[in-house]
Amino acid sequence: MIRYEKGYSGLWIVLRIIGTTWPSAVPPGLLAAGISVFMGVYSDIDVYTRDRDAFLGHPYAFRLFSAVVTNLLIFKMNAAYQRYWEAAGAMQSMATKWLDGACMAVTFDAPGDSDNPYLSGSEWQRSSAPDPSSSKGGPDHTEYVADVLHLCSLLHAVTLLHLRRDSNLDNLVPSKLGPRHTIMPSSPSFWSERSMFSPEHISDLYKIQKIPVLGGLRPEARPCIDLDL
Repeated sequence: MIRYEKGYSGLWIVLRIIGTTWPSAVPPGLLAAGISVFMGVYSDIDVYTRDRDAFLGHPYAFRLFSAVVTNLLIFKMNAAYQRYWEAAGAMQSMATKWLDGACMAVTFDAPGDSDNPYLSGSEWQRSSAPDPSSSKGGPDHTEYVADVLHLCSLLHAVTLLHLRRDSNLDNLVPSKLGPRHTIMPSSPSFWSERSMFSPEHISDLYKIQKIPVLGGLRPEARPCIDLDL
């Protein structure tokens, strides 16, 4: 993820190298500026270029140049917009894959049959009884469903933590029913040394935008996740 610093009237955006194209555009610009200075220094060339009839016969060439530049800018903006939606679509696809895996794992272990609705009887007493055709034992179906949903939810939440480069596991909280109202902090002042994309401000945002996990983060899972992050 690329974060753009917008403090100091956007100066950090201009000076940023990673994720921008200005380093490759500076050499041609300097070359054009050098040619312009060279043509302005010598009076004979300067007089010739100031004469429109002698130097510039028709402005069509400049119109063509402006049209090409405009189309390129629109293309770049459209490419950036499509790249954003591609990333958003990939995240949504990831969430659906976790959901598919959880549904299949739960369905294959369900004790119901085709005559009952989906997961009908998962909380019945007979669902916690051992399987007569197997002696392997294990948790009953209700506990198994809770474990599968917790693991899939935890994997999804940890992935989101990794994507936003957040290593604070305290931002993983148990999920709660009902809507969550998030009040965002105010943006830093223009004259403040702390910009909107400073690590401190981003950390405060992450503390507010916590990621819910079904069942919460269990203490025994925290050391393993700490090593991965």
